[in-house]
Amino acid sequence: IAASAPINKQAAMATGRGGEHYAPPAHRNNAISSDVMLPYRGPSREELICPDFHNLVGVSWGRSVVMGIFDHERAEVVIGSAKSRKQKWVIRCACGRFETRSSKVIRAAIPRTGHCAHCDHTEWLRNRHKRPHG
Repeated sequence: IAASAPINKQAAMATGRGGEHYAPPAHRNNAISSDVMLPYRGPSREELICPDFHNLVGVSWGRSVVMGIFDHERAEVVIGSAKSRKQKWVIRCACGRFETRSSKVIRAAIPRTGHCAHCDHTEWLRNRHKRPHG
């Protein structure tokens, strides 16, 4: 007869559903990630004149710097199909990878979004020994 409760704390952590599980993120909110440079362009004159437009080129936060506006037309040739037609910005992480981010995320300057998914995973691997355990 199998007991419904684990024998001890270690068995409970191994079989329990409340334990810590981590899967490296494939993409964040339809973000495109690449080792090679993603196609981008600078803001047009019409965009710069618009009072609602925020020019984010050169803005840095965390480990990332904004390179330019993601160019959907050239990306369809390189990537296949753009996942979203909303305006995205191309960022370059300190590790050399390129990703896309929305202007909302960049202007909020949340520290945990200031690097690419690869660096996020590497940071998790580096700090996993600091996790609380029993």
